[in-house]
Amino acid sequence: EINIDEIMHQTSLFHTAVLATIPIATGGLSFFGSLIISIIILKAKNGLCSTYRRLLFGMSVMDMIQSVALGLSTFPSPRNTTDTWVALGNTLTCDVQGLMFYVGGIGTSIYNCMLCIYFVLFVVKETRQATIKTKIEPFFHLFPILYSLSTGIFLLVTHSFNSNGQMCWIAHNPRGCNRKPSLKCTRGVESSQYRMIFQGLPVIILFIIISFSMTYLINSLKITPQRSINSLTSVTRLQDETIKQAKLYVAAYFLTFIFPFVYAIVASVSDGEVPFTLALLSQIFSPLQGFINFVVFIRPDVIKRRASFPEMSLPSIIYSVLNDKLKGTSKKGRDEEIHGNKNEGSIMVEKAGLPHAAWQAEDTGTPRTNNTVDENVIIVSN
Repeated sequence: EINIDEIMHQTSLFHTAVLATIPIATGGLSFFGSLIISIIILKAKNGLCSTYRRLLFGMSVMDMIQSVALGLSTFPSPRNTTDTWVALGNTLTCDVQGLMFYVGGIGTSIYNCMLCIYFVLFVVKETRQATIKTKIEPFFHLFPILYSLSTGIFLLVTHSFNSNGQMCWIAHNPRGCNRKPSLKCTRGVESSQYRMIFQGLPVIILFIIISFSMTYLINSLKITPQRSINSLTSVTRLQDETIKQAKLYVAAYFLTFIFPFVYAIVASVSDGEVPFTLALLSQIFSPLQGFINFVVFIRPDVIKRRASFPEMSLPSIIYSVLNDKLKGTSKKGRDEEIHGNKNEGSIMVEKAGLPHAAWQAEDTGTPRTNNTVDENVIIVSN
């Protein structure tokens, strides 16, 4: 005789194990992706000398914090947690994981938004670098750091971080006590409201700002101003590459955002009952932003290297690019990167892989002009 209840129970245990183990791999990929980006920036000739690099570095650090929390999976959950894959921790370890996941996650999203605003200010509005650095950039860092830490500490002291079955997050304890009158919530009584106020609404607002900013930037770069004939071809090609990089970073953010967003909506209207497929997609893509950022980051250099060495395999090209960047660029390489090809409109091109590539002047405070292309104008990639 077939025991349907036993089959459903075993299936549920399998689903729980799958959803718990996937973030260990994807969180690890994201951590190392952001770590490599950070190391490349620190080892670069000018390091953290520009606003652009400092913002990207801050975003990578936030992503690493979030990725560590995701990679720990259910292990920090208290030992007495039910319907959980492997729970080895206690209330303290659960609080730490929840705090790291919240601070890193919301901090990454805000830094991403700050990067978009930075490029709109500099590229479209032509705000001087000196003005951005002294009057605006401090807020670019203060907002993500202070908001994520202050709200994270508030959630911590209100006992809002509890196991949701997959990791420690803003949740009720015991699970389901908000939906079952027979269960009394001992922790996280207001978790549903706090999750919407401190996570849901801010992420939606940030996503709208990011989408608007990058669309505005892309559309602005599509308008080609009058330039000298000998620089038009080079300028057009560099603009196309800038637009392509911007689109890829927006796509990366959207890809890691959409499934958790839909998951949260479905969970809120179905008393926590979410289809396994949707939960699986959320667990796969949600932790991957650091890794996808890394792929976009090295993309321009991989394309350039592959064009120069078509006989090399793709893994070999990626290895050589990373090897060069992690060791630091040679003097000859730096000269080529800084001065570019003088026959192509006297434009200096700095090849790297930074997200949201855009027209940018050197740190001289000279604004970009729309009428001519001078030698203070460069394209910044990562």
